[in-house]
Amino acid sequence: MIVLDASVVVEWLLLRPRAEQVREQVSDPSQGLHAPHLMQIKVAQVLRRIVACGEATSDRGKVHCSTWPTWTSRCGATVPLLSMI
Repeated sequence: MIVLDASVVVEWLLLRPRAEQVREQVSDPSQGLHAPHLMQIKVAQVLRRIVACGEATSDRGKVHCSTWPTWTSRCGATVPLLSMI
């Protein structure tokens, strides 16, 4: 079983250097995939920090925050909290 970490999800979302390696590992059907209950909030916080540091635009951060929760919706009801970050 693979337990996702916020830094790994951000690597994947922003297509950083290790994104392909992450995609291959999380796409492996022989592995179970689990994201902790607050993963969406943790990733949103990392994206906010990246935008604040100027490494990404706020538009790009908003797009990632609004689109990626669909594949982690099984993690819990934290999506309504995303607008607060």
